[in-house]
Amino acid sequence: MKRNNIRLLLVLAIILFAGITVSQLFFLHRAYDLLEKTSGQQIATALQRVRRDVMQRYNPVENESSVKSLSSQYYVVNTNHEIHPDTLKRYLKEEFEKVGISTDFQFAIYDTLQKKLLFGDYISSGKPDRPAASVKGVPRYQYDHHYFCIYFPFRSTLILKEMGVWIALSVLLLLIFVFFGYAIYSILEQKRLSEIQRDFVNNMTHEFQTPISTIYLSSEVIKDPDIINQPLRLINYATIIQDETIRLKKQVETILQVAKLDKQKINLSKETLDLEEQLHKVVDYVLQSHPSLSKENITFQIEQPLSPIAADPLHLFNVIYNLIDNAIKYSKGEVRITLSTFHKKRGVEFQISDQGIGLKKADLNKIFHKFHRIESAAVNNSKGVGIGLYYVKIVVSAHGGTVTVESEPFKGSTFSVYLPFSH
Repeated sequence: MKRNNIRLLLVLAIILFAGITVSQLFFLHRAYDLLEKTSGQQIATALQRVRRDVMQRYNPVENESSVKSLSSQYYVVNTNHEIHPDTLKRYLKEEFEKVGISTDFQFAIYDTLQKKLLFGDYISSGKPDRPAASVKGVPRYQYDHHYFCIYFPFRSTLILKEMGVWIALSVLLLLIFVFFGYAIYSILEQKRLSEIQRDFVNNMTHEFQTPISTIYLSSEVIKDPDIINQPLRLINYATIIQDETIRLKKQVETILQVAKLDKQKINLSKETLDLEEQLHKVVDYVLQSHPSLSKENITFQIEQPLSPIAADPLHLFNVIYNLIDNAIKYSKGEVRITLSTFHKKRGVEFQISDQGIGLKKADLNKIFHKFHRIESAAVNNSKGVGIGLYYVKIVVSAHGGTVTVESEPFKGSTFSVYLPFSH
């Protein structure tokens, strides 16, 4: 499937999931409002019956505004007459039970003439009643005489319980979204890995074909019987064969090293090393393998004295070489590389800076991924298969260090490697 088709499918799926989610949230809200309204009507009906029973018992003057809902949890009922707490408690329990309200509630009786709370109690569903001292604060309301108020502390919880089926379906829908999201992610990840594998095979084919072709042509020249009379030419072609063979060997070793790192934790043979000495060794090797370069192309800025570090000499050599080799590959025009060292609180940091093509901001977090190659590298046909910086990251992390990069397009890059001191 083409990348544009996958993006279109992904956009449509996101729009569909967003629409279903919004619809589900809308219906959940409507269901909650409906249940809250129904429950409120049941409470109001029960309280009207309680007031009716109180009226019949004490025969006070009827009042039209008898039941008021101050909020979804607070209700106030005007009685215009004193009422005994035990009688009110019994009426409330009976009427709430008739309408199917089985949740904790608090009630309080208030005298507006004396402006004081006469009684308060907490009724727990299915449990012994709490003492009156636990009653929540009673709201003041503008009634002329006595009134009692009801507070439902867990009414929202009760409504949510009644919405159990809706909530369960919503959770199931969420799980379906997670499943499909993971499926889409897996598809995209598999496609990405497939593209990486394809690019890796293409790059490796190119990396192998070039030295193999060079070796083949050089060997054809050496087969000429007259070459024996041209010793300088013979040595030249023999050197070419040797260099290309070394190049092939390095490519194979790098691939084997990365494959080994993927299967098991890297084993380090640490030694106490002088970082400056290691940098000079790598630079000397680079100059030998790149005859077109000279010492003027690589500048040292060494902070003296440098404390020793604990590192594997082979892996550290490879790390420094990979970074310098990348700086050479992606340099534009004349190669200008600067090697700098700095003392840190608990270790040493060395930097390798170039004046090459630089990196885009989007590539800074990806260059240490396995097989990743930046677009400019592909355009310029730069050599490499995208595993050098991955190897650098793995090795530096195994040493307890860090590697970072700062870069701007067409202004060059600076790779910084921190390694701890030897203890």
